[in-house]
Amino acid sequence: MFGQNAIVPPFHSDGENIEHLRRELGIAEPFPLFRRYREYCQMKGSNVPGEPKLAMEFLKELGVDVLNIVGSSDRAYQKNK
Repeated sequence: MFGQNAIVPPFHSDGENIEHLRRELGIAEPFPLFRRYREYCQMKGSNVPGEPKLAMEFLKELGVDVLNIVGSSDRAYQKNK
């Protein structure tokens, strides 16, 4: 998701397209969500959490109830066992 594994994330080109459209519409400031996403993508180093933890933090910043997501996927996994 954040490109820590040397793969260009699919969201990157979408975010660039959104920023391009914003500039065409005369919106000077960068798209805040994409700016924050890029900050996560630039996190590198041995002390940086892995992508799953970064993704959880990013979702929390977006206001997503992460515990609900994790709980529902755990329940679905248990149901399919």
